[in-house]
Amino acid sequence: MSKWYAIKCNECYGEIMVHEDWNNPPNICSDCKTAKAAKWKETSCNSCSTTIKYHQDWNRIPDLCKSCISKEKAKWKVKSCSKCGTSIKYHSDWTRIPDLCKPCVSKEKAKWKIKSCSKCGTSIKYHADWTKPSDLCTLCISNEKAKWIEKSCENCHTTFNIHKDWEHPPSYCKSCKNKYAKKKRSTHQTKTKEEGFLYSKKIVKTKNLKTNKSNKSQHKKSGWIYPDDYFETNRD
Repeated sequence: MSKWYAIKCNECYGEIMVHEDWNNPPNICSDCKTAKAAKWKETSCNSCSTTIKYHQDWNRIPDLCKSCISKEKAKWKVKSCSKCGTSIKYHSDWTRIPDLCKPCVSKEKAKWKIKSCSKCGTSIKYHADWTKPSDLCTLCISNEKAKWIEKSCENCHTTFNIHKDWEHPPSYCKSCKNKYAKKKRSTHQTKTKEEGFLYSKKIVKTKNLKTNKSNKSQHKKSGWIYPDDYFETNRD
């Protein structure tokens, strides 16, 4: 004949009657079982709105269902740091995927220095790897750029830029200036050829033009270029 016997509830230590023929006898009483069931709540998955069961005693209540958690885990990828080759974990949904690992990012940040603007003293941030860091802050650069104004060439009316701080700004563009210089140089060379000598680089006044070797070398050093027969036709 089967027998009933009493055991203690694991939660409240109350008495529970169990039968010896039961394969899986309860370890908590019905009141404790009801109280434990009441602690289970429901929430919706943030991604797909599926119902998620959670216990109110949990420190972290899930916001994704198991299926969405698996999908999110699959979005985590691995790439190499472009500087040192270390593995970097990144998420495929990130708008900006890093190229450097954290230690390399810290090293790069340390390369940013601060100096003072040479004009107004404002602090300027610059990178140590820059070949030519600016001496001026952004505001002073804008002010300097504003000093460059346009002017019309007096000859061809082409527009060119001049600086407000220049004491003697040019009246002609580079093209007209070069044409004028070539024309002037050509006229001067024609005139000097008629006199029996060519002018090379600079004007040097000489008092005595003798035909000996020392004078010939002296005049060559001075910048004058003579025809081959000059010293033959101009002997004393």
